[in-house]
Amino acid sequence: MVNVLVTLAFIAVMSMLGAQFYLGFIGLDYLMGPWTAWAGIVTAVLFRTTFPLMFGTYFGIVNVIGWPWWAGVLFAIPGLLLAIPVAVEMVYHRFMYWFNR
Repeated sequence: MVNVLVTLAFIAVMSMLGAQFYLGFIGLDYLMGPWTAWAGIVTAVLFRTTFPLMFGTYFGIVNVIGWPWWAGVLFAIPGLLLAIPVAVEMVYHRFMYWFNR
């Protein structure tokens, strides 16, 4: 039973990630062109940050698909909720490294 739940959670997370990549790409492409959209994908893959794709996701939902603003915020915010603790942890470790030299 646990394996089934883990598999379903994995499929749900990967589906959400794929949808966010797609909507982020079309949102950035609509706003700033294809080079910026590809730069957002490369940034997400190489540097493990999805900030450009979060903004692209919001604008992809609101401007391209035409959904209301609150739906765009609800769809883009999971990436922000995961990015904030990672950013805080990175800053904390950088300061600890700097103070402990």
